[in-house]
Amino acid sequence: MESTPGQRQHQQSVQTRLFYRENSQLYGSTAGAEIATRNQHHNIIPALKSSSIVGSGKSELRDESHRSIGFAVLCGPACGSRIVVVGGPLIGLIAGMALTVASGPVSKSSDMCSKGYYILWTLFFLQFFTCVSCLFEDQIGKFDWRQRYIGKIRFAAFDAVSGTRKILVATEQNVLAALHPKSGNILWQQVLEKDESVQHMHVGKELVSVSGGPRVHVRAWDKTNGLLAWEWSLSQQQSARARWAVDKGRLYHVVPLDGQLEVSAFSLESGFDLGSRRLAAPWTAGGAYDCVLVGATVVCVTQHSFYWTSLADGGAFAEVPLASFDLTPAAVPVLSGVGELAFSLRLPGKQTVFLMGDKGPRAIHEASATASLLATPFDSNIMFKLENKPDSSALQVSAVSLNTGVEVDEYSSTLILGSKFSPCTLTAAICIKDECAAVLSGDDHTISFVNIPGQITWTREEALASIISTEIIDLPVSDLDAAIESEFGSKQEDLGVATGIVGMVMRRLTSQVMQIKVLAQTVLGLVQPASSSGPSRASLIRDTFGLHKMIVAVTSAGKAFGIDNLRGELIWQIQLPRFAPLHVGKSPVVPLYVLRTTSHVPFTPLCAILGKDRLTGEGLAVAFEPIKGLVLSSDALGYKVQQVMQLPHPDDEFLRGLVVLDDQLKVHAYPPESKANAIKQAASLYMFTTWPAKGTFAGFSFAHSTKQDLVATKVWELQLPDGPDREVVAVVGKNPTERVNSQGRVLADRSVMYKYINPNLIAIISQVSDSSHKYILNMYLVDGVSGAVVHSATHKRARAPVNVVHSENWLVYSYFNEKMRRTELASFELYEGKSRSNTTAFSSKSNSVRPLVEQQAYIFPSTVDTMKETITEKGITSKHLIMALPNGNILELPWMFVDPRRPTVQTGEMRDEGVIPYTPELPIPPDAIINYNQTVNRVRGIHTAPSGLESTCLVLVYGLDLFYIRVAPSKAFDLLKDDFDHFLIAAVLLGLVIASYVTKKLAARKARNQAWK
Repeated sequence: MESTPGQRQHQQSVQTRLFYRENSQLYGSTAGAEIATRNQHHNIIPALKSSSIVGSGKSELRDESHRSIGFAVLCGPACGSRIVVVGGPLIGLIAGMALTVASGPVSKSSDMCSKGYYILWTLFFLQFFTCVSCLFEDQIGKFDWRQRYIGKIRFAAFDAVSGTRKILVATEQNVLAALHPKSGNILWQQVLEKDESVQHMHVGKELVSVSGGPRVHVRAWDKTNGLLAWEWSLSQQQSARARWAVDKGRLYHVVPLDGQLEVSAFSLESGFDLGSRRLAAPWTAGGAYDCVLVGATVVCVTQHSFYWTSLADGGAFAEVPLASFDLTPAAVPVLSGVGELAFSLRLPGKQTVFLMGDKGPRAIHEASATASLLATPFDSNIMFKLENKPDSSALQVSAVSLNTGVEVDEYSSTLILGSKFSPCTLTAAICIKDECAAVLSGDDHTISFVNIPGQITWTREEALASIISTEIIDLPVSDLDAAIESEFGSKQEDLGVATGIVGMVMRRLTSQVMQIKVLAQTVLGLVQPASSSGPSRASLIRDTFGLHKMIVAVTSAGKAFGIDNLRGELIWQIQLPRFAPLHVGKSPVVPLYVLRTTSHVPFTPLCAILGKDRLTGEGLAVAFEPIKGLVLSSDALGYKVQQVMQLPHPDDEFLRGLVVLDDQLKVHAYPPESKANAIKQAASLYMFTTWPAKGTFAGFSFAHSTKQDLVATKVWELQLPDGPDREVVAVVGKNPTERVNSQGRVLADRSVMYKYINPNLIAIISQVSDSSHKYILNMYLVDGVSGAVVHSATHKRARAPVNVVHSENWLVYSYFNEKMRRTELASFELYEGKSRSNTTAFSSKSNSVRPLVEQQAYIFPSTVDTMKETITEKGITSKHLIMALPNGNILELPWMFVDPRRPTVQTGEMRDEGVIPYTPELPIPPDAIINYNQTVNRVRGIHTAPSGLESTCLVLVYGLDLFYIRVAPSKAFDLLKDDFDHFLIAAVLLGLVIASYVTKKLAARKARNQAWK
């Protein structure tokens, strides 16, 4: 087991106590151990250096924390006390059995060692031929896909110095990336710390980034492959007006203070503090001002004057009045950097471009206040100007010489766009010889590459990196199936024909005509097959197993997308001007509802999203058709939205409207035509809402509504215990589309423990701080109709982040244990008992049963970003938890691992029920990572939806990246495998048919011959 000299270079020598267990007895420790790291996977092979091994047999190796780290097969003193085989539990077990068989009597120890030695070495080599689970290369991307995004651009620059040209960008999501200029594909990507931002980016020999919050990280990256070259950090005063600059190997940090500007200088590569100084700047003590760094010069402007000084010289500020440039004073002047040598001053109605020289700023050009300006690097002395024209689908690009301020006609062009677009800004531009290019960043988070003069080459929809709400919607049936459904439908009025025999005949004729039409189109080749390069709208029809669906995604950038779930390609997109998400606490929320599904032909499917107006803050509702992406209405509600719920039952046109509660506790219906249906169901409608800042929850009843208006009456209120730093971290209800197949759990004695299935149950988790226990996490299960607290639990010295899954009769949530510094999962399961209180329908009003609660906690070896349960059409398939881990893995964890009924001591009854024994640590099996080696960064949410197959659940994971996959928690029991041999089964069936026919003939001949005897 000795390592070679080459291996020793990769070994980390540690002195640790190593225990081993033999024959259920724990022996002493060895003098030391070497831990060899192989292939960056940290698979360890302990090599014992001590010869104090007693006896022979299989020994379990443990560290000083008594954690099992492997098995070793030991040969006693007769063999020199050597470790013969080191391996996992299976190899250790087999080898130990082989050693016992080969040993014989103790007196024949030498023969035992001779025989056992060769047997064990044979088994050692056989372990490399064991069966493993794997994924074939041609299966990658067959049932899943991943799309990588970077977010909205904050800084961008062209790299034309290194071997391959690329676009280097830093985004608002704290991501650094390199894009290919011809395709826009991501060449490399570095996802930095969460909840921080890139404050500065400089491109030179290396890409230098300045990011962080209270502690700033300065890093240099290789522009070719994105590898980290060097890194250092510092603590600096944070201010929204702080500026950074890189010049001649120095990093400058400028912070405005009360009447002064503090300038700090650092060595760029080492981080050595070169000192700081404070410059007198009395204009910063009060009044409106703005500052910008132009190269190594800091320029400030007030309502009346310019001030500037060199960061390298550190002299006093020079002043020049705005009046010398024929500029009128402005209340709020705004400065923007245009390049390394120029900046712009934006005043009401216009902006002026200044070129910074040794003698101060010099005005060279005037542009409109809405124009986007950017100068090119590498001494080309060209400044590009982008004019947005919101009333037309065009962008005007022009070029201005920085030397003369005169427009250069050869670089002027008009970019024609196909539809309305959001305002764009220039983020990067370059001119090499006679070719120029620019990168545009839109307010809707798009990234576009433009050849100047020319057109847009490619566009990246980075709004998909900020998805807030999603739905997976069934596609419509084909025209033929729609005609058949209408033929056998119950609403004769759908076709505008009379009821009775005449109506049935008319519908039958219409259906037959449609079938003949489809047949003729197919035979004549008029129906074009779907293109393999992408889905067409003609191919967006429902398949047999309900696996082909439409993903509807709404983003915080004010855009909605329709995505084909098979390939992940965009079908449509909707721009929502002035649309902003609602907020619950600190979290943005966009309620997305399916008002009418695609199952009700000939009615149009309908979806609705609710948000708020960016300017007024009042509610905004948008109704659209989810298959074609057509906006049907966009309505300003005229009030602020407090809570919204969907009606449980549709109206005569299969429309399930929304009931909206405003901030004045008045009730509204959306769409307005659904008001009559809402009033009809008002007697059984209840709604709950929350005020997180106050820690207050309230329930409302609509039973007192009149025939003309909906009226909300408060029926209960819950006030959470007050405390310092109180925060409501999670409020989670149950999935309204979930179906519960089994109403109880069969025990070992054949009795049934009935589940407490309350569809109105709400899980509330709050966090407060305490002087003795620091943070305390409280969980409440509250009935949303009656306001009764069904169950509660408290976790001391625990805090957020909290992720909750609430389904059927169980609840699972994760939290951080401050005392043990680890993530834990709490699991609860609720039962009514062995008798049911109501065998028909659950009612929160009449139900007075206190549920029996099983609860358990588990240690999870990783933090959790978010998690969601699987869901199927009938609810028969086993439940699994889909968990997003911070390292980019997506874990599929069976519910049986977090079952609170797992016993510490396994009994025969529990074994019969299929309950596994309790172990505090939950595993993360590598084969349970459903995204294999495809990292999914910054996951914010997981959406699950049923398919037409009971075994299959559709999963969409969204965050900075998108990942889609189909999972089968109970295996694909209702679907044939892809490698199923159809030819073989057809041949067998054909052989059986032929054999039956031949046997029949032979039997008939035998019977005839016997009849003649």
